[in-house]
Amino acid sequence: MEALAGGTQKTIEKSASPSAMGVSLGRFSSTVTTSFTEASLSNLLVEKCSSLKGRSGVLITIDEIQKVREDDAENLCAAAQIALRKGLPLMLILAGLPGSKEKVASYPGCTFMQRAYDMKLSSLQVNETLEAFRGVFHRMPRWDIEDEAIWRLGVFSQGYPYLMQLAGYYAVERARESLTEDRSPIAISEDMVRAIEPVALAEYRANVLEPILNPLSEGLSSYLHAMCEVDSKDGRISTGDVARRLGKSPMQVSVYRSRLIDRRLIEADGRGYVRFLLPHVKEYYFDKVVPLEQKDPLQQWNRYEP
Repeated sequence: MEALAGGTQKTIEKSASPSAMGVSLGRFSSTVTTSFTEASLSNLLVEKCSSLKGRSGVLITIDEIQKVREDDAENLCAAAQIALRKGLPLMLILAGLPGSKEKVASYPGCTFMQRAYDMKLSSLQVNETLEAFRGVFHRMPRWDIEDEAIWRLGVFSQGYPYLMQLAGYYAVERARESLTEDRSPIAISEDMVRAIEPVALAEYRANVLEPILNPLSEGLSSYLHAMCEVDSKDGRISTGDVARRLGKSPMQVSVYRSRLIDRRLIEADGRGYVRFLLPHVKEYYFDKVVPLEQKDPLQQWNRYEP
């Protein structure tokens, strides 16, 4: 965005009169910083869109929008809004973690994003997850993966795309350690997948769970924590049990339930029940790894049969 917007240089002068043993050492000052404004970016977009002919347009895509600085997001939104109000052919697509839209829309100058079309992506179903892993590895020459390893990759990732990516990456890296020069097949075993799970989980926690769960209000965080404490054999958690854990009535905590559903952190699963949409939330709140062997493999996953 900085390269697109250009920028204006401004000098901020900081004066000082240092001395040593009562003797003045003179004055020094001058720090040059570069600022990027909405005006320069909007001028660029308006000029570019206005120069296009036919059915052409400008498409701006930004990934990891939750990591973009607030002032940059404000400048981008303001510039895009100016172009759109002029009826110019501009489309803005932002992608990010759950809650990113609400975060950006809360910035001054970005409130129009509340009216943006919102496409919420969910985790893959069981069959889709296993088929995705099979498809990738079967297209890789020299690679051989056990069915048990595919199943474990699916159970560990629970169909969450980012966690699928991490688990697959670390499994491949682990298998590369056994590479030989004789071009023999490279095998990925269930034990290899089991070995990389703590590493993948730690990175998933740092890059996904912490950015999503840390900023939550005390009420929302308490509701999720109470969900973790309720026993569940199939992943369905009673809202009545959650309310009792919090010492309140279901009606009193219904607002937390609704907000968590809106943020795509949980989903309703029948009357009076909810379930997590993010994998491994319990590990995050309890700060420990729960081995897959100690829980139903599909407990936290979607309710679809494999």
